[in-house]
Amino acid sequence: MPEYPAIALIELSSIAAGMHTADAMLKKASLAMVKAGTVQRGRYLVLVGGSVGAVNESYAEGLRVGAHAVLDSVILPEVHPAVHDAVLGTRLSEPRDALGVIETSTVAAVVHAADAGIKA
Repeated sequence: MPEYPAIALIELSSIAAGMHTADAMLKKASLAMVKAGTVQRGRYLVLVGGSVGAVNESYAEGLRVGAHAVLDSVILPEVHPAVHDAVLGTRLSEPRDALGVIETSTVAAVVHAADAGIKA
């Protein structure tokens, strides 16, 4: 995944609402669709990346359009570069001395936690 200065993720409770939200977000600003699709039955994720201004504008539009179905969301205007790979499930091959486990009820919460943990 290319590295973007900012990313935003919106998790919705409806596939139809998610697709509508993704469409509105892409039409609002010039940015990249990093990932969009179902994560479990009935939940839809929209993850976009780009400049801070474009992501802010698109994120606000996504929250407006999908308001009735938004389960959780996060915007990271200065996302740590390591979060890009973590979000898409890239595995590290070199051994580590410690392992952290984070359990959340939404994907947006774990992305926010990953960014905070890496920056700590």
